[in-house]
Amino acid sequence: MTPLEKALAPLIGRDPTTEEMAKLYKIKEACGFSDHDSVWTLLAAFGHYEILYRDIPKEILEQAVKLIAEHKLALEASAGAAERAIKSNLIDSVRETTAKLIDEAQRSSNALAAIRERRGLMVGALVSLGVAFLVLLGTGYLGFKIGAGSAGVHAAWSQSSEGAAARKFAQLNQVSTMLSCPSPYQTYKDGAATYCIPYDAQAKKSWGWRIN
Repeated sequence: MTPLEKALAPLIGRDPTTEEMAKLYKIKEACGFSDHDSVWTLLAAFGHYEILYRDIPKEILEQAVKLIAEHKLALEASAGAAERAIKSNLIDSVRETTAKLIDEAQRSSNALAAIRERRGLMVGALVSLGVAFLVLLGTGYLGFKIGAGSAGVHAAWSQSSEGAAARKFAQLNQVSTMLSCPSPYQTYKDGAATYCIPYDAQAKKSWGWRIN
């Protein structure tokens, strides 16, 4: 081992390699330094810094690549977790929205059914009321005719409030149809009484009135 190698070994913590020594001697020969030249001595002394620190950039690069790879893995894991969380929240939101829509549709259907039922009841009530009114007017008219026993009395009844109401009712409604009970209306007999039963297809209900 040369004196220069012995001097470098303690500085770099190991024996210098052949390539490292060749590099130093190449500089010495190019500059024409002698073994005892002070400049050569300083150059050899500072040469150990290049030996010590030349691998630092490579190590920094390796560490940087390692850190970037680890950071990438962490980011991918975080992104995967975030994606799963978003999908889970989206599924929960869709499930909740669907349940609300189904509930609203059910309530709307129930409300519509209730409206139809009330409408059918109202139609039935109006028909029954009209028939009852017509029957009452007819009964009043018949009693009035029998009691009076003359055409003049009949004419007087037609000018009365009951007669005017009956005439208006006949103008507003098809009284002849109600009394003749044509198809698809149905007749129902109860003893001496005969009833006409109209059927409301929309309400799916039937109502009737007495026709004789």
